[in-house]
Amino acid sequence: MQEMSRSFDDGASKVLRRRVATINETRYVIAELAEAGAYMISVGHRVEGALDIERLSTCFAEVVGRHEALRTGFAISGTAVEARVHSARNFGFKHILV
Repeated sequence: MQEMSRSFDDGASKVLRRRVATINETRYVIAELAEAGAYMISVGHRVEGALDIERLSTCFAEVVGRHEALRTGFAISGTAVEARVHSARNFGFKHILV
């Protein structure tokens, strides 16, 4: 891997800790650099009934807060991939009313 400096964790909050990325995390970053992007899979759900956007947003924030993997971003430092675990993660969701 050529030496470069690139971050995959834009928009994230304070970094709680840094560590060397695992082999699988490194593969993910290399796939993103190659624009293969097969790691991310979009998911949609159809929900019927009343939608409380504020409550849904609160639930998502709770899930992200409990799962470190959802708060981990990546950066390349020299030739190594570094995993950065954040205190919180900005996220968004889209909803369509049909």
